[in-house]
Amino acid sequence: MQTLKEMGTRFAARGALFASNFFPLTGEQISSRNLTPFFEQAFSSGSIADFINAAFRAAIGIGAILAVLQIAYGGYIYMTKDLWSAKQGAKDVISNALIGLLLLLAVYLILNQIDPRILELKISGQAIS
Repeated sequence: MQTLKEMGTRFAARGALFASNFFPLTGEQISSRNLTPFFEQAFSSGSIADFINAAFRAAIGIGAILAVLQIAYGGYIYMTKDLWSAKQGAKDVISNALIGLLLLLAVYLILNQIDPRILELKISGQAIS
């Protein structure tokens, strides 16, 4: 039987192996040189289109982070409470967070499937007369 230390070492080794083989699915190369603050490009260009694009990406990202935190909270409630009603409430929190996460993913996938240019808002600089 393995000790807790041996199991932790094996788990850490597997995690390091997984992390070393990670590559982004977007095809973009990520390096420390091109990492900029999230809204820097949106504010530096002065274009409303860049700001809306950055706000859309930020909203999707923040929504996904909040959904994952809700799932973790629901799991914590489920593990720590003994009452069946509390466990049912935790299941509801988890299922609602999963539905929200799926809706976020569906919004992005549907817009990308219709036309990928929808996600890259371009507004011409013509004046309204």
